[in-house]
Amino acid sequence: MADYTHVVRQNQSLQINLADMTANRDEFAAYVEELKRKLDDVHDQAADYNAATQRREVAWQELSDKQVREYNGLVDEYNALEARFNDVARKHNALLEKNKALRTEKAALEQKNAALQAELDALKKSQSV
Repeated sequence: MADYTHVVRQNQSLQINLADMTANRDEFAAYVEELKRKLDDVHDQAADYNAATQRREVAWQELSDKQVREYNGLVDEYNALEARFNDVARKHNALLEKNKALRTEKAALEQKNAALQAELDALKKSQSV
């Protein structure tokens, strides 16, 4: 009887853990979608900066010293934006790896849960005999 109670408690604990992991997964998926949107925005901004930089390079020879300093400031802003973009991309990749790990852990818990359920069923069957 103690084994049966232990299995039932362990099964309940696994079900709670599975529910928590499912909620965490859903929250993580929402965060990943938000991150993708932000990443797209940063990518669009970087593309705009690239296009502007190309246009400015065509007129480089005509710029005065003041205009050159302003251009250099824009390049610095572009580089900062590109660095932010790369940081977001690294974070995105880290989140993808974490998601993969969580999915693997979930699969392992589901297998353990199935094994415990089978053990529980076997205990029920043996007690009913």
